[in-house]
Amino acid sequence: MVHDIAFMFRHGVPCMSIIPTEAAVERLRRKGYTVYVLQDGAPLDRLPTNARILPDSTFQFPRIARL
Repeated sequence: MVHDIAFMFRHGVPCMSIIPTEAAVERLRRKGYTVYVLQDGAPLDRLPTNARILPDSTFQFPRIARL
C-alpha cells in the first residue's frame, strides 16, 4: 500500500488516501483538475469510472529497505 503523504512529497501532487466517489471526481473535473486514481490493490470495479486509473501493472512504488 502506498502512503498518501509519502506519495505527495515524492511526486509533488496533492493526494488523498481514500478512493474518491464519482461525484467527487466530477466536482474536481468541473474545477479544472485531472483526477488520477492509483489502483493500489483495489479491485478495478471499485474505482470511479470517470477518473484516470493508474493500474498496479503500470505503477510501482519503490520498496523501502528494511533492516
